[in-house]
Amino acid sequence: MNIHFTKQNKGSANVIVNPDGTYLFSGQWKTAKKNRDFEIVVALKSKTGAAILFHYVGSIRNGGVQWSKQGRSAILQDDFKIFSGPHDWVVSYKFPLDPVVRKELAAEAESDRQAQAAAQQRKRKQQEAACAFDAKQGVLQWLGYVNFCAQFNSAW
Repeated sequence: MNIHFTKQNKGSANVIVNPDGTYLFSGQWKTAKKNRDFEIVVALKSKTGAAILFHYVGSIRNGGVQWSKQGRSAILQDDFKIFSGPHDWVVSYKFPLDPVVRKELAAEAESDRQAQAAAQQRKRKQQEAACAFDAKQGVLQWLGYVNFCAQFNSAW
């Protein structure tokens, strides 16, 4: 089975399956994508509905990638006839963020969340201080210092 990535001929994937259950899953993606990986899954489907998945992930941060994965599958060996007869295949590929970049973005998001929480806490303390100051000055006597601040605090 030979699959070509048709958009601008950027690569291909190949799957070879042998009667002894050995297989070769190989291919290439020819172009770089900044901060991205290349992930591909090929499913070889038999006429009975059985499927064997072939999977590869590699970084394309600094350029294209080539892969070659060999192996042996007892399922392929035992059921070679159903996979070598009429069959179908499905391929899916995508470009997820590189794990290093995902980690950096998660750390940045956590830092932002902590900064927002700290800013909200500072704002709350400022408002509590303003409430206490106004109450002591008699500005809030009509509500009563205790009642107003209790209402203010419960709103948070």
